[in-house]
Amino acid sequence: MQGVGRVEELSKNLYHVSYFANQRGFDGNQECVCVAKFIVTFETMLAMSAATVRHTEISDEELFGPTGGATVN
Repeated sequence: MQGVGRVEELSKNLYHVSYFANQRGFDGNQECVCVAKFIVTFETMLAMSAATVRHTEISDEELFGPTGGATVN
C-alpha cells in the first residue's frame, strides 16, 4: 500500500505533503516508511493529486508552468 500520508498547511497557499509506502523490514515484517516530502502551492498539490488519481505522470510544465523550475535542497 502507498499514498499520501499527511498534508499540512504551512501558510496561505503553501503545503507540506508527505508520501508513504509499505516495505518489508529487515526482520521480515511490513513497515510504513516516508518515501517523499514536498513543499508545494495549492495549485501544484491539486495537479499532483489529479495525476495520482489518474495514475499518470505529469510533466514539469504542468506543475511549474511553461518556464518550469523548482529548487530541490
